[in-house]
Amino acid sequence: VGSVCDDTATTDTVPSFYELTGFLETEQKIWTVLSTVLDSTEGVPDQCISTTKKSLVGTDYEYEECYSIDLLTKICRKVKASLNMGTGRGPVVDASGQRGTSDRKYTAVHYRAEEKCMVLIFVDSGKEECEMRVWDDHVNTTRGVISTDCELDFDKQCKDKPKYMLYDSMCKKLKSDS
Repeated sequence: VGSVCDDTATTDTVPSFYELTGFLETEQKIWTVLSTVLDSTEGVPDQCISTTKKSLVGTDYEYEECYSIDLLTKICRKVKASLNMGTGRGPVVDASGQRGTSDRKYTAVHYRAEEKCMVLIFVDSGKEECEMRVWDDHVNTTRGVISTDCELDFDKQCKDKPKYMLYDSMCKKLKSDS
């Protein structure tokens, strides 16, 4: 008989460092579908947040992060991060230069390979927050009446927190502002 502690990831879905790099090592966009916190630009919530890998060599990860505040245009910036094994909860993406937040560290706590979906935690304003990220070719399967296993992982990891849907099908139609 086993028990699952609600405030931590279950070991069967905690990604290895190899699984984290495999998740990031894609030419597809990776969309932030759900979050427990709303980042904002000039007071307007960021939506359609995506990352696209530029390079991943060893533990050095460079990507372009894009977001929209009006569902019409996207704003992009280059971000550099380092990957590491973390301290026990899961592997870490240590990024700097995030949308107005420097040195945000994401810990990967759940991974569903078949759904191309990962749940990450990070600290924002002293509180643990969560995001669910999904590959572009699987992003529309995360919307609907029936939750995916990955979304259920998100709900367990982040229970009693707000849940914001940051992805909309309009996100794929955005034009670059540059």
